[in-house]
Amino acid sequence: IDARRTGLQTTAIERDVAETTVDKVRLTFFKEALKDYWEWVAAGQQLRVAKALLDLAEARNEQIAETVRLGSVAPIELTDNRQTILRRRGAVVGAERNLQNRAIELSLFLRAADGSPIQVRADRLPTIPEPPGDLEEARIREDLAFAIQQRPEVRGLLLKRQQQQAEVRFAGNQIAPQLDFFFQYSKDAGVGSRTKIGDNVESGLIFELPAQRRKAIGKNMQQTAKLAQIEAELRFSRDRVVADVQDAVSAVRAAFESLAVVRNEVVTARQLEEAERARFDLGDSTQFFVNLRELATADAQFREVKAQSDYFKAFAEYDGSTTRIFSRYALIRP
Repeated sequence: IDARRTGLQTTAIERDVAETTVDKVRLTFFKEALKDYWEWVAAGQQLRVAKALLDLAEARNEQIAETVRLGSVAPIELTDNRQTILRRRGAVVGAERNLQNRAIELSLFLRAADGSPIQVRADRLPTIPEPPGDLEEARIREDLAFAIQQRPEVRGLLLKRQQQQAEVRFAGNQIAPQLDFFFQYSKDAGVGSRTKIGDNVESGLIFELPAQRRKAIGKNMQQTAKLAQIEAELRFSRDRVVADVQDAVSAVRAAFESLAVVRNEVVTARQLEEAERARFDLGDSTQFFVNLRELATADAQFREVKAQSDYFKAFAEYDGSTTRIFSRYALIRP
């Protein structure tokens, strides 16, 4: 190895190091885009819950008006329901504003062919899919092993280690004695006096051993110390990857458990709401209590939507920590 070959090796690797820096930025970019997407989807689902809650109050208004006309209930019940309608209309307006805000945030990542941001229409809102479930241990081990090798910061340090290893080899080579072999051939040609007769071949060896090698030894020690530093950074980086994956796994499992709890709460709230509405139809309850039950159900539904969104956002963080995000969402790197 010599200075020229060392320069070629390190320069070629430097290009790959730059690519890992770009990959690191893209990884963060994709995670943020996915999180904003699920925020937008959740905002759309919460708007649907708010509209359904308003529809209940508006549909019940005619029924209450008829019972008031017949004298079955006090007029205050109709007034109370009208107040409920106004409050729920206000909640719908707030939910619409939240959906618009999430669409604006999502447009930072969703672009047209000319690069201009696209604000997604509400009619393109999908339903939140069923969560795939908890993470299996075998999958976690496989993804963790993959992440330790493929995370951009780890790959960058591996490449820098290759660069530094080349520098160490070159510095070590400078300490050793130098032995050069030479071979040369010459022959007179053309007109003029001939100084030599026939072909002339020369070859030999040149051996050099510098009397002072302190500079070369110091350079070798310096490059070796840099290599040790990179090795330490690489160990810490891999530990950081393991910690990130473990934290992401914990978040996914916690979100999955929370979703199961909230879904049970939604079922219970609906049962209580239906029972309270049946009591109201029989005259054993009031509009006030029916409204409370409906609000409790809607609140549970809102939290269910949020729990679903939190689960998929946690999964996006997991896919990002393992770098599976590129293959899972078919994001082809240039």
